[in-house]
Amino acid sequence: MAASQLLDCLGDLAQASGGQVASLRATVGAVINATLAISRTPPEKLLDDLLREFLKRGGGAEGAETIKDQEVGEGSVSGVSAFIVAAMLLLEKEGTTNDQLHRLITTVCLPALSPREKLPVATQAEIASSLGALISARGAWELAGGSLIPACKAALTEAPSAANVTQSELFKAEKADGGPGHRADFSDGLAPLAACHLASNLVQAALRTFKSPEHSNGPSKAHDGGFSLGSKEESKSAGAFLAESVSAMLPVAFAMLTDGDSPMRRRQAVSILLPSLLEASLQIKDQESDTSALGAKLWACCEKLLEGERGEKADGFSVIACFKAHLLPPRGAKGAASGAVIDVRGQPTFWEAIKNGLLDEDSLIRRQALQVLRLALPTPSDGATSAETGPWVERGADGPASTSARGPIQKKGEKGGGSLNKGGGSRSKNEVRKEWKEFYHSRKRDGYAEKEMASMMENKGDNGEGDAARWDAFLLLYENLDDYTLHLFEATWPAQMEVLHSGDHLPQPSASGSPPGPDFSWVSLLWQRGFQHRNPQVRQAVLTSFFDRQWDGDTWLSQIPQQFVLGPLWKALDDPVQHPAFGSRGVWASPITLRASDFFLSFVSALPAPHRLPFLCELTRVSLAGVVSRPGLLTLASCLVAASEPLAVSNPKRSSSAPENPLVVPADAPEQLQTEEALDRLRAVVQESRRFHNPGFRLAVCGKALEAAAGAAKPPGFTISALAKLLAAFPDDLLSPKGALRDDFVTWVAPALPPSGAAAERFSSWLSPGLALALEAFFQPTSGAALPSNKASLMPAVQDEGSTVGGAGSANETRGWEQEAQQWAAFLALELLPSGDVAALLEILEHRALDIYRRPYLPPGQAEKTFLVLRSLAATCPPDAPPRGSPKAQHPPPSSNGPHSNGASPRGTTLACHVANVLGACMDELTAYAGKASAVLWEGAGMLAGIPGAPTTNSGVGPLGRGTLVFGGGPRALTGNAATTVTRAVLSVTCVSECCIWLQQQNPSPHPESATNFLLAFLWHFVAFLRAHQALPATAAEAELWAAILEALSAVCRAAAAVSAAEARSKGRAALVVVTEEHYEQPVEGFTRALAVVADDVADDVSRAAANVLEFPSLPRGMRGTVSEHKWLCLDALLATCAAQPPPPPSAKPSPPKASRPSSPPKSARPSSPPKEPRPFLTEGQLLDVLDDISDGLESAAETYLTPMLRCTRFLIEMGMLRVAAQRKGLSETEVLQPLVESAWAATADLRKRRVSVTSSVLATFLHPSLFSRPEMHGSGEDPGPLRWLLTQMLQLGQKSPRTIRLAALQVCELWLRHPDIARLYVSEAVRMALHGSDAVDEELDEMLSEGQPAGGNYAALLQSRDPELTEVFHNSELYVRVSVAVMVHEMARLCTASETQPDVAERYRTFGQALLMDLLTLSARDADVSKNLYKKGSIAHRKKVRTWQMLCVLSPFLERADVAELQPLLAAAIQVQNMSSVRQYVEQFAVQVYLRFPHLVKDSLVPWLNDVNTRTQTAASLVMIAAHVVLHSSPGLVQQDMLRLLFPATLPYLTSHHHNLRTFTQVLVHRILTRFGPSLLGTSENEYLTRIAAYLEHNIDCHRVRVSVDRAWAQFDPQTSVTPRGIFCPSASLDDALSELPFECVPGALYDRVSFFIKEQRDALRAETAADMSALDVESAARSDRPSRSGDSADVAADVAADDEEEQGARAPRDYQRKIKGDMGALLPPETDLDEDVMLAFAEARTRALLDLRGNRQDLIVVASLVARIPNLAGLARTCEVFKAAALVVADKSVVDDRQFQLISVSADKWVPLLEVPESGLAAYLQRKQREGYSLVGLEQTANSVPLHTHRFPRKTVLVLGREKEGIPADLIHHLDACVEIPQLGVIRSLNVHVSGAIATWEYSRSQFQSS
Repeated sequence: MAASQLLDCLGDLAQASGGQVASLRATVGAVINATLAISRTPPEKLLDDLLREFLKRGGGAEGAETIKDQEVGEGSVSGVSAFIVAAMLLLEKEGTTNDQLHRLITTVCLPALSPREKLPVATQAEIASSLGALISARGAWELAGGSLIPACKAALTEAPSAANVTQSELFKAEKADGGPGHRADFSDGLAPLAACHLASNLVQAALRTFKSPEHSNGPSKAHDGGFSLGSKEESKSAGAFLAESVSAMLPVAFAMLTDGDSPMRRRQAVSILLPSLLEASLQIKDQESDTSALGAKLWACCEKLLEGERGEKADGFSVIACFKAHLLPPRGAKGAASGAVIDVRGQPTFWEAIKNGLLDEDSLIRRQALQVLRLALPTPSDGATSAETGPWVERGADGPASTSARGPIQKKGEKGGGSLNKGGGSRSKNEVRKEWKEFYHSRKRDGYAEKEMASMMENKGDNGEGDAARWDAFLLLYENLDDYTLHLFEATWPAQMEVLHSGDHLPQPSASGSPPGPDFSWVSLLWQRGFQHRNPQVRQAVLTSFFDRQWDGDTWLSQIPQQFVLGPLWKALDDPVQHPAFGSRGVWASPITLRASDFFLSFVSALPAPHRLPFLCELTRVSLAGVVSRPGLLTLASCLVAASEPLAVSNPKRSSSAPENPLVVPADAPEQLQTEEALDRLRAVVQESRRFHNPGFRLAVCGKALEAAAGAAKPPGFTISALAKLLAAFPDDLLSPKGALRDDFVTWVAPALPPSGAAAERFSSWLSPGLALALEAFFQPTSGAALPSNKASLMPAVQDEGSTVGGAGSANETRGWEQEAQQWAAFLALELLPSGDVAALLEILEHRALDIYRRPYLPPGQAEKTFLVLRSLAATCPPDAPPRGSPKAQHPPPSSNGPHSNGASPRGTTLACHVANVLGACMDELTAYAGKASAVLWEGAGMLAGIPGAPTTNSGVGPLGRGTLVFGGGPRALTGNAATTVTRAVLSVTCVSECCIWLQQQNPSPHPESATNFLLAFLWHFVAFLRAHQALPATAAEAELWAAILEALSAVCRAAAAVSAAEARSKGRAALVVVTEEHYEQPVEGFTRALAVVADDVADDVSRAAANVLEFPSLPRGMRGTVSEHKWLCLDALLATCAAQPPPPPSAKPSPPKASRPSSPPKSARPSSPPKEPRPFLTEGQLLDVLDDISDGLESAAETYLTPMLRCTRFLIEMGMLRVAAQRKGLSETEVLQPLVESAWAATADLRKRRVSVTSSVLATFLHPSLFSRPEMHGSGEDPGPLRWLLTQMLQLGQKSPRTIRLAALQVCELWLRHPDIARLYVSEAVRMALHGSDAVDEELDEMLSEGQPAGGNYAALLQSRDPELTEVFHNSELYVRVSVAVMVHEMARLCTASETQPDVAERYRTFGQALLMDLLTLSARDADVSKNLYKKGSIAHRKKVRTWQMLCVLSPFLERADVAELQPLLAAAIQVQNMSSVRQYVEQFAVQVYLRFPHLVKDSLVPWLNDVNTRTQTAASLVMIAAHVVLHSSPGLVQQDMLRLLFPATLPYLTSHHHNLRTFTQVLVHRILTRFGPSLLGTSENEYLTRIAAYLEHNIDCHRVRVSVDRAWAQFDPQTSVTPRGIFCPSASLDDALSELPFECVPGALYDRVSFFIKEQRDALRAETAADMSALDVESAARSDRPSRSGDSADVAADVAADDEEEQGARAPRDYQRKIKGDMGALLPPETDLDEDVMLAFAEARTRALLDLRGNRQDLIVVASLVARIPNLAGLARTCEVFKAAALVVADKSVVDDRQFQLISVSADKWVPLLEVPESGLAAYLQRKQREGYSLVGLEQTANSVPLHTHRFPRKTVLVLGREKEGIPADLIHHLDACVEIPQLGVIRSLNVHVSGAIATWEYSRSQFQSS
């Protein structure tokens, strides 16, 4: 009955306590004692009854049921805990037996710890702890070793079989006293966590028994029940248990430790199991246990973990830190001999793991690695000297000098220990002062700042700390990088890095005590961490400090590994943050780039000679492995230049011998192989530069790469193949005849050599024979077998991977031939060879060209290669263009072996002459072969059927591609032999056409008959082909054949247009053109007349052929664009020729529309004789058809053919086709033009990129002078015409695309200048353009203009500026728009007064200029931006003001007397507005122009302004400036005398102005006037005062210094030139420096600013001198004050410090009311003081105490802002709390302080006010706790019971709770508050901002506290 009642009582107690074992022991113990006393039942009997009753309640029947079978709820869980506590308390009583303990364990405790139970983890741990203590108290170690340890091992073993085996031997509980003692069915085992806790507690209990002193010699004690052991036996039994437990559990713990799949098992092993097991292993060395390799096994586990992922690394470092006794033991540690301890300091992998951990991205791993490093370094307890002690020793918890740590600035022999008032031993007062400083600076950041200050002070005199000082520096620097901000980093890094570099090395720590060896890897860790820092300013500072070190000659330089340079250092150099001003205003360099070059020069020079060139190659390879930034690429190129410099020095004979084969490097020549590789790497650098658009940047990179190549390789030490690849990588514009790098490249490859000598022989045997060999190898057949080594070509053969049928001429192979031909031609274009060698090379080519028609059988690819070489020569070698207008001399006659040779005169000497000779010599053969090869094009489907292997379906991969049918790729229908045949035909025709174009550029004389006849014949064949094939293409292959014909035709049309243009330029020297009798029966005089016969048919058939091909249904999309492109190229060429012809004679009636022609044989359609009268080149009907085609397709045109379509439109407009079309359709020309304009604009606006070519074509086409001069094209009012509509769209797009508005300005400004009557309609547009733009630069414009002929030609078609030299400076800048408008306006003003200008035209100019002037003046007074007083520098308002007044200055010549009345109030308002000097100087210039132009205004307006004594300083300065310039620059004579009489007296009073800047400025101006007019002003005695003033201003040294500082600016000002475009936008002397010198909107420095700056400099210097004097006086006063004695305890020192501080505070109290305190401790010391240690410490301590007092004495106000979410509000509250010294600010997340916005607004307030983190979920509990602590909770909220804020009496201890921004304080929190206050409002807005409300409430609290105190 007692047992049943006791169980009920235990259940009640358990529910009341929550089931916690610790809280149950006291209450349950009292109940047990009371029960034993009342019932007088023995403990053992009560225990049996309790156990029986407990099991009975759990299962009902007697016997088998255990606690594990119960359905356990919260109450039963608490009951289990209470029962176990009660049973254990009974087992502590005398009379209980171990059998009862065994039964309790097996039936209750172990089942309670099983996985099926729901006991909390903490309860399980408490049960395990209590069980271990009970076993230890009873000495039942055999019971624990036989049952508990095997159970724990089974639970922690992963294999199930092991658990089953162990369970079969466990829990054999026998039945006792008839109770339920059956064996428990314990199949679930223990929970792993419970098993860890149980095993650990058992081992710890055994350790306490084993180590307890009372067990060494003590009496025996006995327990009832027969279990008794003596003390020695108990200790022995505990030792045996430890040995058994360690042997059983250590393998299990190690297995858990290395379990990579379960982080939880690893952490359980590290934190619970291993500590007790390893501690036991150190204590049982005399026992029989397997611990011989314990340390090695532990380290093996750590190694495996440290090589794993993030979690495993963290666990590995945790193991090392936790078990340092086993892995990092002190010298002579116990257990080392037995193997239980291993010193991992001797393991190389240990240090590598630390280094990797210190560089890990995870901050947790970095901190763990740093902690392990601290543990690994030697400590004083190891027997090391104090010099070896570093800052790795942790600070103790007992104060600044506790026994657990030594101060960071202690010297040798100093001892730590003791508290503040109890020093250990005799210590000097300096030591106590240091302790006080440590105490005052308890914050970690301030402590390290103080440590750095002290370290710097000590290191000034002595760096003899040795290796420990350097390790000190290493650890301090690493912590600063990882934890602290920029200012602390800047304070510590330079000084500590000097300490780190004070020795020859950083010592490698070791356990053996051997001398440390040199090792740069530790220092490199600091650099790498700095390079990767999240703060960009820190990254900049670290890299700068790295290059600040003088590496040249440094002993550390040889220790820097290449991996560091190629890895972390290069990544840092590639960081754009390191190059902040890179590319600004065309400057492609940065300070870091230059310093990196110096470092690489030193580094490569320190390398062994054989390793230098491989390092250069590896640097390039690694750098270009990823995406390189623009600064990184230029830095790489600069470093390569520096790295190549030592190469020639290391091996000057490297390139002395040429390779045997100029094309192939033998395998046994390693030096040449390295040189080849270096050139290939540099080629990659050049190719990478082409990824960037800016030409200036590409020039800089390519120039550096070329310079590096010249240093790394000297010709002829490398093959021509390598040189050819490098040459092909350079942009063409850089190596063209006028290219920037051409001379440098020629100088490198072909240096100036004497005519004879070994060097000249080597060079002559290298380049010329090499190019000849390359040409011969190029013409060798490539199909079937590879070339022999002695016949290698410039490039490896390109295999045709796509063609299903092999053979010469396939697509990929042809592309390879083209690349090789271009490289060979590029060599000749450089003109490296003498004229004779060039002639010999071209003679080889000439023989090959002559053979292609003469030889009946050619090797495969021979003809194609010949055409490719000729084509490349024509494209690469520019013709010798004579000056325009001068007759061109004919080129020398061809060679004697050519068909046109007469052998009369020698060949020409220039390369162009040589090429012209070759083309002229072989043109007959080329045209004959082209005619034969192109014959297959006219056979159509018959040709395709007659070629074996020609498919008729769309399959395979052929040569036809996008843009060009010859060299494209992709799936095509033409394949195999058909593709090869078509490719050969198109290539031959294209080559002949391009050669004709080149020849006419070289010599516009009549061409060979074979060329002109071939062009005409091809056109006739095309017409005949279209007549014969009226139907659509039947197959895809036939459609592609038609497309190939169109490609060849476009080349022929372009050549025909070029020949016709050359004929026109030859001034009538036309030759007879004879084609064949099939086309002409009689010769025709002139190629153009012959072309006119067929041109109309060609134009018609081109459109029809393209339409037929495009209608083919399965034609690929890319092919459609290609066909359309070639169609419009053909029409463009024909229309260009047609537009150049004279207009036909007027006819009586318009020609009827052209009808479609029936199909007829070619010959019947030809004229039998040439027409008597010259027929029109293209008929009117054909031109109208083209115009209709443009109207239909312009809107949907693709970018590839939009430009030729627009050119065709321009030609039609020039030929008057708009008028004809309007007459035919019965519309006006405006109605015809409007849809064309809208379609062109739609096509242009849809382009993804604003191409120069397309935009220029649109402008040149529609804003054409012939259209612009007609008023109807512009419309009027709200009905704009097509041209005005287009310009409006251009200006709107210009807001997003500055390039568009720049091109529009170039065209429209010149049109306005030509047509001023039309310009009057565009005044508003001119205003917009005058205010457009900034100083940004368009880096891609120059590249687009140099990309090719279309962009450059279309850009040149635009009208050019009247001042091209000025506008060219800004052509790629957004300033170009304003400069163009300014140039136009200035030219209009000049033409207004020019004698050649007609009066009516001058009046139009004047009208437009005055309208623009008045609009801008009105804008300056009424626009919100231009007229505002307050604006930021660089803002939109600032830029708009500058632009407005710049343009007004240019427009000032248009001022008229009639405008004066309207002008005066506007000018007065502008002068009185508060403007920045960049705006004010233009206002002053404009005012000067007004008063110089209208002198009568001076007396009426300027003089009264000057006489106003209350004028503001800025306005007065402008008035004085205006008056001085009016006096000095008026017309000499009476006008100037009047100005001097009126203005000089009004200016003199400002010499006495109270404002020093205005006063000094007036002195400068008055001195100028007195110097200029001195004799007339100072000649009379009445003016003696002026004489004295003049003498003072002349001879005073300060006045002279001011004048010297502004003389240059004054001399540059000229009223006449300052208002011109050059004076406004290029005030510097050189136009080249215009963009680089002017920082903002081309605004120079103002004269007044120069004076102000000079005065500021002088004032700052005076203040610095005064501050230095005051600091010296303060220090001297402190030194004379009560100097503390050397003896005394710390209390005396504290009193001295406090007294000094109070005295100082009292002395400065009146002036420190709002004194600002800086947190930098280094700023506390006066600058440049050199005092003894006592004076310095006293000075620092006094200021330290002041800071501490400022941070202390806070009000008892806590502001709770956990509900506030917005960062600006939190930052403002932090600032408010700091200002009013609140006790704390409570926020939901403290990480908000890292936000950049918070830092900007709070201005470091978070460093001074305590911040507490209380999330919203825990806010209620926090408020309740504060309420219990005596705080009054006040909420700032409007409620039913809230009171006005000013009526509430705040208690001293107040918590102010702020609500959310919108919702306020939630209702569930309001009921916790003691009161609610509200701020009375008078307005209508609902509430104030939460920050403002909090600030008001905080001030109200502070005010009430002030009043009460």
